Amino acid sequence: MTHRSATDLKAMLGRKYSLPEWMTFFEVPDAAGFAGRRRLDALAFNLYPSRGCQVLGFEVKASRSDWLKELKAPDKAEAFNGFCDRFYVVANTGDVEAGELPPTWGLIEPYGRGLRIKRQPETSAGEASFDRLFVAAMLKKMAYMKWPRDEVFAEGVEFGTKQGRRAAERELESARAAEARAKETLEKFNRALGVQLTEFNAEEIAGVIRLVLDGKQLERTFRSSLEIKRDQLVRLTERIDAILQNAGAAQGVDVDDERGPERVAPAAESRRA
Repeated sequence: MTHRSATDLKAMLGRKYSLPEWMTFFEVPDAAGFAGRRRLDALAFNLYPSRGCQVLGFEVKASRSDWLKELKAPDKAEAFNGFCDRFYVVANTGDVEAGELPPTWGLIEPYGRGLRIKRQPETSAGEASFDRLFVAAMLKKMAYMKWPRDEVFAEGVEFGTKQGRRAAERELESARAAEARAKETLEKFNRALGVQLTEFNAEEIAGVIRLVLDGKQLERTFRSSLEIKRDQLVRLTERIDAILQNAGAAQGVDVDDERGPERVAPAAESRRA
């Protein structure tokens, strides 16, 4: 399980609550100037009226000991409850144990490359409201705020480069495997043909192979045609034999006698003999 630092958790928080829906501020004081006494790790404003323009407060705890220290001084977070609709602790998985969260606090933990809400606050801290000192602190924070666009863009470029490199490596590996299969096939072809196929004789050998294949096709075609003619002649011969048999029987001729057809002597001639 990867353990994220406070910087990593804040960066993940900034990605989760980002423009155009959210505007997130970090290290937010509770008032401008010397009136400010405490700082909140992060504050996110929802910019969509359809979603109520919620305000979320966050305390980031990168270790179990940091979280236990927070539990001993809950008044730090309570000072910002009036400015937030909901309040969350952002911590690594397992650092906050069951039953330790106050009822008005929720829990957010890392999940994959991002964050997910592990537990919503059981009770609401009430509707957020701001006094002028807090608004002034937010405006001052905005004026000096380092916008994360360049960092996000750089991170996107780095991620895209890594993904592109992995894809290129997979394509290269696939191409090498295809090349190996092609070489193996060519070697088998050369052994079977008894001729070394090269770029200089490839066209000539291909022409011979096409000629052989075409010849085999012609042979199959002619053979089929001859077989049809043979069957027709057999049937014609059978019909001729049948006709001769019928004609011989009608005329008293033995068509099967090898001496040729003879008349059968009438019965009267036989008696005189």
